[in-house]
Amino acid sequence: GKGYRVALCERAESFEEIGAGLQLSPNATRLLKRFDVLDTLLGHCVVVDSIRLHAAKSGKLLLNLSTTASTQSDGAPFLAVSRADLQAQMVTVALDHPLITLRTGLTFQKAKDAGNQVIAEFKQGEVPVQMETDLLIGADGVWSSVRNEVPGHSDTRHSGFTAWRATIPVTNAVPANLRALCDEHFVGVFLASGAHLVAYPLRGGTALNLVLITPDMTPFSDLLGAFDAPLAKCLIAVTNWKSWPLHVCPPDGRWTSGRIALIGDAAHAMTPFAAQGACMAIEDGVALAKCVSRNDDITKALATYERVRKPRIAKLVARGRLNRFAYHASGPAAMVRNAVFALRGQGLMGQLGWLYRHDAGSERDRQFTSPVN
Repeated sequence: GKGYRVALCERAESFEEIGAGLQLSPNATRLLKRFDVLDTLLGHCVVVDSIRLHAAKSGKLLLNLSTTASTQSDGAPFLAVSRADLQAQMVTVALDHPLITLRTGLTFQKAKDAGNQVIAEFKQGEVPVQMETDLLIGADGVWSSVRNEVPGHSDTRHSGFTAWRATIPVTNAVPANLRALCDEHFVGVFLASGAHLVAYPLRGGTALNLVLITPDMTPFSDLLGAFDAPLAKCLIAVTNWKSWPLHVCPPDGRWTSGRIALIGDAAHAMTPFAAQGACMAIEDGVALAKCVSRNDDITKALATYERVRKPRIAKLVARGRLNRFAYHASGPAAMVRNAVFALRGQGLMGQLGWLYRHDAGSERDRQFTSPVN
C-alpha cells in the first residue's frame, strides 16, 4: 500500500517443478484473490467440494464434510493445486509488478542490524553480494538460515513422523475409490491405525497426489495391511515415492528481532495434520504487510505482527494434534471417533469457521482493529 520496493532473493538458479500437491483452503485463496493470483491459478487446479474420511481397511465412508456452503460464500474456493503451478503463478505476478525485483542463485549468509537498516550478505556462487534494506524477511522454510539472526528463536526438532509423497497419473489401475475423487473433486483421507493416507486430484483430475503419513522407522511394506486390497495394491505399484522426515519448529520462540522477521515454516513449521502449512505462510505475509503499512516504526510493526499471529498459529497447532489423534486412532479410541463422526457430521465443518473464514490483514481481521501499539 505504501509502494515499498521489494527484492525477492531465491537460492535456486531457476524455478523448476518441485514438490507435489497442496491444499489451499479459503483462508488462503481469498488472499490470493486479493492479490490477483487466484483467477489465473483456477485454470491449473481442482476446486474441492468436500473432504471425505474413510476407514482404510474397509473403505467405509466415515464422514463427508462439504467445503462449499460453509467456506465459499465470498467466492474463495477450496483448491487442490500442485506446488509448481502455484509457484509459477506467483512468480508471474511478481515479475509483472514494477516494484518487485526477483534475484535467483543467492544463498543467504548473515545479516547485520545497522540501526535504521539491515545489511544482508549473500553469495552468488562464490561471489559475495551485499544488500541494504529496511526490512529482511526470512521465508526460507523449516531449515531457515535467516532464523539464526533472530535471538530467542525456536530450534527445529523431528516430529517422529515421515511423509511419503507421490504424484501418479490417473489410469484404470487406480482403484475406483481414488478415481472417483478425481471425477467428484474431493479430498479423500483414509484412516488406519497409526497412519493415514491423503489423496486428492491435481491438474484437472488427470493426476493424483498421494501423501502417506507414517511413524518413523515403520517399514513401508508393514503399512499395506492397514488398507483395503485394491488400495494396498495401488500403493505397492507406485514407484516414485519420496520420503520426507517431518520436522517442526515450535511457534513459541521469537519470530522477529529489530528489522528482521520470519514467516511461514521459518517461524513455525508444523506437521501436515491440519493441511495448513502453505496457507499459514500466505496469511503471515499478508499480516506482516498490514502491520508494516500501519506503522512507520518497523520494529514496532514487527512486534505487532508477532503478537497478532502467534495465537492463531498456536490454535492451529493444537488442532493438528487433535487431528493426529483422530486420524491414527485404533481400538476403542477409533470406535469413539467413528461414533462422534456419525453423531456430529457436517457440524464439524461449522466449527472450523475460525480457520476457513479468516481474512488476514483485512478490516474483518479483528486482530487489527485494536489501536496500533
